[in-house]
Amino acid sequence: DGLADAEQAIANAGNVAAGPIGRIEPARIGWLHSAIERQQGRIHARRGDVRSALASFDCAVAALRGSVPGNSGACVVAPISREADTSATSALLLETQLERASIESRDPALRESALADYRAVVGGIANLEGVGPVSQAALERYFDLLATATPNAARNEEFFSAMQSIGEPAIAREY
Repeated sequence: DGLADAEQAIANAGNVAAGPIGRIEPARIGWLHSAIERQQGRIHARRGDVRSALASFDCAVAALRGSVPGNSGACVVAPISREADTSATSALLLETQLERASIESRDPALRESALADYRAVVGGIANLEGVGPVSQAALERYFDLLATATPNAARNEEFFSAMQSIGEPAIAREY
């Protein structure tokens, strides 16, 4: 089974990386911890286990923030609470949060939660250092959710904000 082999490889990577992750400056190694957790989340998602995938992505986000997630037992590598350099990891953090929301949106029971997570990420883009426009592909599932939601002024505003985040705002191109 390819997924079982992949999961074993991720477990092995976690074992090998645990030592360096514990002693190297977080800004220099947090991306590795996050990548291992994201890969585990992708394996869970591929199996259709959305809840486990979300727990793995929570571990990935926590690794980039230097925090410990609520369900730390789901993490491949034991999380460590420490100072993180979010200016160095902000683009990866954004990408990880968008992927998490995309996976969350696959479960119809989590639709509103996925919308709220997408909304929070899109709303926080302007506050992140080192992050440029987001790719349209990263927001594709968000646009799908918004398009099928009950139309109202708030949804229209969300759609507009998401569109603004995928490129330079039209007003900026005027000058």
